Amino acid sequence: MREIGHDALTGCSRLNALTLPAPFSAYARDLRVGLGLMTEGDTLIVGSYLGQAEKGSTYSVIEYIGSDTELVIPAFIEGCRVTKFNQRILEDMDSLRILSVPAGFVVEPTLVPEGAQVVVRPQV
Repeated sequence: MREIGHDALTGCSRLNALTLPAPFSAYARDLRVGLGLMTEGDTLIVGSYLGQAEKGSTYSVIEYIGSDTELVIPAFIEGCRVTKFNQRILEDMDSLRILSVPAGFVVEPTLVPEGAQVVVRPQV
């Protein structure tokens, strides 16, 4: 399967979470925003990020699905601005060495694993 048709989820009134493998991630924004199937507060997994839809086509990272030594919180996910991330996801990331966040994000220093460096990227 390579694509999901626009009407594939029509009538799924109780849909509140959707997991898409990497080839479908580019279509995620259309499913959530364009078709209105995902509304504010609903969850969506795109790549390694579990997030929550918010007002104005924004995205809040709730969970990171991975164990990388470098975690990059993107400024945008599928065209939706990432406005915040749950910093508690850092608590169990003992192997984390670099946390990269967009300008404007405030990172609570006590939640960053010992030895990890926080890098703030310039605004895009």
